[in-house]
Parts: sequence; structure tokens; C-alpha cells
Amino acid sequence: MRGRLQGIFTVVVTGGPRLGDLFVGLLAAAGTIWPPLLGGALIIALVGLLARLQPSFRKYDALHPVP
Repeated sequence: MRGRLQGIFTVVVTGGPRLGDLFVGLLAAAGTIWPPLLGGALIIALVGLLARLQPSFRKYDALHPVP
């Protein structure tokens, strides 16, 4: 089990930045200068969607966590 989790961790840690680089590279090659703004807007939209769909995400209290 530990080896499998380590493998997943390695894929996420090494793959995440590479996907970001691919995204920025493709947009830069297309001639647009907006990749950082598009990525930031996408993150803001996803956090807003998560907060809307999961009220517990918005109401989380670190001092009194509830599973």
C-alpha cells in the first residue's frame, strides 16, 4: 500500500507542474498573453463552485472540525 501511495504522490508532484507548463506553452504558442489570468480565473471559478455545491466547505471551522 505504501508503495502505491508513493507512486500516486510522485505522479501528482511531477505531473502537475508539467501540465501547467503545457497549458501555458500552448497558449503562448497561440499568441495570447493571458495564460496566468486564465488560470487564476479558472481557480477562482472552481473555488466558487465548490463553495456553492458544498456548504460545509464554506462553514469549516478549524478550531472545531466536524468530519
